[in-house]
Amino acid sequence: MDALSLSRLGRLSLFVCALAAVAPLTGCGVGAINSSSSAQALQVHGTIMGGNQPVAGATIHLYAAGKTGYASAATDLLTQTVTTDQFGMFNLTGLYTCGSATDQMYLAAVGGNPGLPSGTNPALVEMVVIGDCSTLGSSTILNVTEVTTAAAAYALQAFSGDYAHIGSSATNLTGIRNAMLDAQLIASTSTGIAPVLPSTQSTETTKLYTFADALASCVNSDGGSGCQPLFTAATPAGGSAPTDVWSAALDIVRNPGHNVTEVYNTLPAQVPFMPTLTSAPSDWTMTFSTSNANFTLPTAVAVDSLGNVWAGSANASIAGFTAQGASLAGSPYSHQSFAETFGVAIDGNDNVWATSEETPVRSSISKGSVFEWAAASSSSPGSLVNTIGDTTFSFPESIAWDTNGTMIVGNYYGGSAGGNATILDLSMNVLYTNVGLGYAPLVQGVVPDANHGVWFALNSSTMTTHAPLNSSVTPTQISCCDNGNAIASDPAGNLWVSNYGSSSVSEISPANTVLINQASGGGLASPSALVIDANGNLFVPNYHGASLSVIAGSLGAKTPASAISPAPGYGRDLSLIQPFATAVDASGNVWMTDRGANKIVMFFGLAAPTRTPMTAFPAVP
Repeated sequence: MDALSLSRLGRLSLFVCALAAVAPLTGCGVGAINSSSSAQALQVHGTIMGGNQPVAGATIHLYAAGKTGYASAATDLLTQTVTTDQFGMFNLTGLYTCGSATDQMYLAAVGGNPGLPSGTNPALVEMVVIGDCSTLGSSTILNVTEVTTAAAAYALQAFSGDYAHIGSSATNLTGIRNAMLDAQLIASTSTGIAPVLPSTQSTETTKLYTFADALASCVNSDGGSGCQPLFTAATPAGGSAPTDVWSAALDIVRNPGHNVTEVYNTLPAQVPFMPTLTSAPSDWTMTFSTSNANFTLPTAVAVDSLGNVWAGSANASIAGFTAQGASLAGSPYSHQSFAETFGVAIDGNDNVWATSEETPVRSSISKGSVFEWAAASSSSPGSLVNTIGDTTFSFPESIAWDTNGTMIVGNYYGGSAGGNATILDLSMNVLYTNVGLGYAPLVQGVVPDANHGVWFALNSSTMTTHAPLNSSVTPTQISCCDNGNAIASDPAGNLWVSNYGSSSVSEISPANTVLINQASGGGLASPSALVIDANGNLFVPNYHGASLSVIAGSLGAKTPASAISPAPGYGRDLSLIQPFATAVDASGNVWMTDRGANKIVMFFGLAAPTRTPMTAFPAVP
């Protein structure tokens, strides 16, 4: 931790000591604290800071996030007006009641004087994320800074409108709860700066502090001309300029490749947070990375209904992580017959299914199997539940669940006949074998269609194939692609293929019509396994491009297949080595395996919240 951060902690300690000693608190809008009482329940206090300056006269709002829709109205729980004193301090003792222990809480500070000779800053809106209302108590200290404001914007952008409108649908309370916890991976609620994470985890702290410094340029001003450079730089292409610090932070987070240098150039001459980047970053995305010393060469990745993340490995294991990146107990999990896996899918009970392409080493006899591992919520998470072996498996690589509960296993190689698919029922009985192609390319990916047929991504072909289950119907060969590495369906049933050979993507309609053929841009470079979120946008790891590309789908306002990410892609500041596969979660995060660096990377809030575990057609949670 740098010297300036330590000095901020020391100053916070002084504020807390002063707060405990003063009763009543001048300027806080509350009465005296009964120091003779041993019960200090619901005694929440803290400070509002503008860089290194306390913010006096800021109005405090303690909100419970809405539950009636995304960006729905939050409920201010304070029973009277609270403002900060001359030291930026506030006290909420006895001024609120939790409606529910699991209400998702955040605090907003609005207006106030950040050290000006006179007047206030009407554009000052700072935030800190709290999480479960039950976590508030007598030991709670909230230090609100530009760092906590940035953290809230990164984690909650998919749930946010203005500071009074942050909420989720009633069916995605898990998503917003995990997002609140995610914010605390970026900034500590008690210190107002980046937390100390375990050695296996990291965030981009220097970029975070640089972003916070840019916000400070507006916070520590009168809200007029001092904020204009930030507001101009944050304005989305074709959009309206933000009018306060919170909306500016959201605009930057939602458009992380836009005006990157212009945002950087708003940094004040004397920055309050250090270390700071010496030049503009490649983008303003924020990431979290996690690893496990016993887990190497990560490949496929999937997310269960609780937000736990599961990743396969080319090194004979599967690993489980919590929604905040901590390794699950006993992870990684393996078995003497389990070998390299390139396909992971999660069923409706949160059990984890993974292909084992070889059993256990490459041979002409051992042609692979499928393993089932127990859900994270089970009494024995990660324990082996089932092993499925069948003579129809032929180096199974990809795996997908259909909406009717059947499982499709894509066989990479089937000899002279090429790859094919094996389809199993809920009891893992083989229903169909050799669901195939009619020619001999290698199958890299599979996804079901609306009628329970199969679409194939073909690694050794300039085509894709669509095979109905009816054996009397000849599979349709579609000229569209170039060494397809993965295939996925969007919410409307259109198919998208990532083309490893031409560094592009292709789109095919459910009726086998090529809509877009080999569109490039957005940093696409030898793309690997793609995923599509509930808004229909594509998230594509670039195996030889060391980045993540985001490509517009066909459902939004942007031109289909146009680049959302900048030319090099996102994540260029991370020194990625071999990005392999992606998954999206119900908080709107994008998880990506980095095979070459032996880690899992999470991009905060880059996608639309998407129902997990994912089925064939992405949906809003």
